[in-house]
Amino acid sequence: KSVVRLFPHDVMHLEPILHLAESQDPSNVSNWEIRYVSLVWLSILAMAPFDMKRFDSDLTRTTVSDRIISLCKTYVQVTDKSQDAAALLFAKFVTRPDISRLHLGAAL
Repeated sequence: KSVVRLFPHDVMHLEPILHLAESQDPSNVSNWEIRYVSLVWLSILAMAPFDMKRFDSDLTRTTVSDRIISLCKTYVQVTDKSQDAAALLFAKFVTRPDISRLHLGAAL
């Protein structure tokens, strides 16, 4: 918990951290630390009061919200510490007012 306060929580970090987490191989046990930290960092960024649609563009079919939910679904199935971080991210993310209206029912 003490380290969490040191992570930058500016929304400009959302896309790069999301990309970092997506680029990791869930089956590679040697880099679980990177996956864990990036998922915890995303859980912090997910709590910032901004509309997630702000990051969506017409050029991509997959929204940032869908990417985060897909990432969570991937990592809750692994058997390392990143599973805990994915569960934390999922819980914080789907309880956002803008996300719960759109995705909570479908995500479960």
